[in-house]
Amino acid sequence: MTSKQPFRFHTLPQLCVAGGTAAGELELDIPLLLAKGMEEILVKLRGSVHTEIRGKSGTMQETSQLVQLSISLWKRGTAHTASEPHTTRIPFEFALPSTLPPSFDFMGMDTKAVIRYFIELVGVRPGTFRMNKKCIFPLAVVPSDPHGAELHSALQFGWDGPWTTVRREGQVRKALWGEYAKAEVELTLPTIDQFPLFTPIPYSMKVITFSKTMRRTDACRDKAIFPAPPLHPREIEFFLRRSTNICAQAWEVSSGERVHCLGSMCDRNSAVHVSNAEKVWIALSDDPEKGMWKQEATFSHAIELKCSPTFRMDTITNEYSLHAEVSFGGLSNKVAINIPIVIISSMASSADLDFEAPPLPSPEYSRRIDRFRSRPLNRTAQAWSSQANTASFSHSFSAHLTRHASMPPPSYPREPSQSSSSGTSGARSPALDLPPSYWSSNPSTWDCQSAASQS
Repeated sequence: MTSKQPFRFHTLPQLCVAGGTAAGELELDIPLLLAKGMEEILVKLRGSVHTEIRGKSGTMQETSQLVQLSISLWKRGTAHTASEPHTTRIPFEFALPSTLPPSFDFMGMDTKAVIRYFIELVGVRPGTFRMNKKCIFPLAVVPSDPHGAELHSALQFGWDGPWTTVRREGQVRKALWGEYAKAEVELTLPTIDQFPLFTPIPYSMKVITFSKTMRRTDACRDKAIFPAPPLHPREIEFFLRRSTNICAQAWEVSSGERVHCLGSMCDRNSAVHVSNAEKVWIALSDDPEKGMWKQEATFSHAIELKCSPTFRMDTITNEYSLHAEVSFGGLSNKVAINIPIVIISSMASSADLDFEAPPLPSPEYSRRIDRFRSRPLNRTAQAWSSQANTASFSHSFSAHLTRHASMPPPSYPREPSQSSSSGTSGARSPALDLPPSYWSSNPSTWDCQSAASQS
């Protein structure tokens, strides 16, 4: 049975915006604080960046402090002790610097990079053999980005702007010899230079195949013909890839990882809309009985990004790309698309944390979005993101692409919105996808719990 504790947090933030505030409320049990010998209760906001590289000759580490703020909430002998009831609630609020980089946690084979923020509660117990009591509550931070907030508004009800299609093709065959067949993969996305967090971004992926030259009677219309398009979304690799450059003193290492699957492609009960077209016979001009079969499948849904945004600083560079790959069986029978992207925050201030997680976009949104195109990163993002990020993204779209001035948006089923609740009010807020190691707190003799977890 858990013993009674002298404090607990209420409405502790899960996600904060640089330049906004991190606010909460602390409930104190005054008699219990006095019984434990507490003289003062401090609340501290801490943030740091840590990099580590391990090699054969040793380990290099580098740590820098990003923010150090403290508030004294209670002291023995104050009005709270003399006149307040047994328990009292005291609000607190920290003003976050506008230049803070986003929360980040990466661990490779021999590398580690963490940008971590947390609120620390300190119970001060003066005396030579009386140690202070501490508890840590991690929180996530994202940069403020008004442009990302506008893009979020433009996308959450559907995209009414231009679309961009990236196309890749390859030759495939069943065996090591014989005539090649052809396969094409097209990925269609809204024409935006930056991808905002916590925003449903519609996409359409089309797989088109052309068989090798054959006689029309050699194939049965009721059976798939090699190369056959995938029938289920799980047969397609569609994921977000992270590229990280880490510096620790004189050492520097670059590495990458697959972050997570995109667009519900990996879900067992996928909500991706699948459309399979009828096979089409394409006859040769000189012989109508000889030709090739065209097969086509289209997968449509929306992606929602919840990772740390793109950023660049002295010791850490974090970049992303969208990767789509379709395999047709056999050796090297694959067609892949890789698109470098810039991921930005979708929030302009802490007030934006109260928005409801939006449903998947629908084509009924009719707002003009031309003014959202080709905008530069905000000043904070420019400080972290290299010009090469945006340049590489634009270059990837300059080859094998088609821009559609007006194109019907991909179709997909609507889903109920889902998001985590925080605090006791039940208000919904987005959550940054960080590994469990980021949210782990240091061991403490206090059983620190939030009001939400105790309700």
